[in-house]
Amino acid sequence: MENSTNITPMENTVGKRLRNWRKTDFLTLKQVSEKIGISQSALSELENDKSLPSATTLAQFCVKTEMNICWLLTGLKRFNSDGNDEGASVVEESVLEPRNFKLDSMTEILKRIYQSKDPRLAARIEGFLIGVDPGV
Repeated sequence: MENSTNITPMENTVGKRLRNWRKTDFLTLKQVSEKIGISQSALSELENDKSLPSATTLAQFCVKTEMNICWLLTGLKRFNSDGNDEGASVVEESVLEPRNFKLDSMTEILKRIYQSKDPRLAARIEGFLIGVDPGV
């Protein structure tokens, strides 16, 4: 079986995947560089494929953003020791792909409101979500 990838012609390098991840999460160079502890210019060089991330920078991406480092380096969604996704452990795709921090933030706000002691707020949130859910 072929490797399962999410590499597109536009994302075939570490820098392009990094930029795509950042823009997908609506993050600025400044926000990401501060979060992982590197300069904006260093992050820009990574995104423009002028350099590769150090082990320390990779670790910071993993810890501070929960980015899948395997995806960043290879573009693979999942793999096992022989580089083949056949027989790879079953892991939810959402864990393996870059996180959407804006969605995470909105989810936390919704949880706080819904779990508040005010049942009117919870009912309003529930009504809104049911009303806008395209799957209903």
